[in-house]
Amino acid sequence: QSDGGKGMGKEKVKGNGTAEDSDGVQLLARSCKILVHEIGHLLGVDHCIHFRCCMNGSGHLLEDFRQPAHMCPVDLRKLQLLTGADLTKRYHVLLDFYRREGMSEEAGWVQSRLKLIEEKTKSGEEQERSDDSDCVIVGEERAGEGSAGDKRGLDA
Repeated sequence: QSDGGKGMGKEKVKGNGTAEDSDGVQLLARSCKILVHEIGHLLGVDHCIHFRCCMNGSGHLLEDFRQPAHMCPVDLRKLQLLTGADLTKRYHVLLDFYRREGMSEEAGWVQSRLKLIEEKTKSGEEQERSDDSDCVIVGEERAGEGSAGDKRGLDA
């Protein structure tokens, strides 16, 4: 790809042929995260103080880059109550999107959420399910904990 000699547009292409680390994929991932955050505000969801999630406030770019792309269980539940969203269906749509766009980190995260929901559903067949069974809090990181390399927050 020609960049006019400006040093932009370099892609690190993985063995599977996807431009996973390209500027375009990073731009799309960051744009999606910002859009989810701002649409959350449009729906009345404030900045999150409970877990690391895309609804956390940020004071500078480093904080912004550290935020996960997904909502935590608290904000995910708010989204579900506000919109009536089917969270499992939402995860499947997100997984398809992330795979199609070469966003493997996000796709892996969503896939792990779907696996947890499936396991919870199977165990829930033996027990009565609660209303918020899709908002499982497993391996979540509380807001203010950890560093940029730590595990990601819950769902978006």
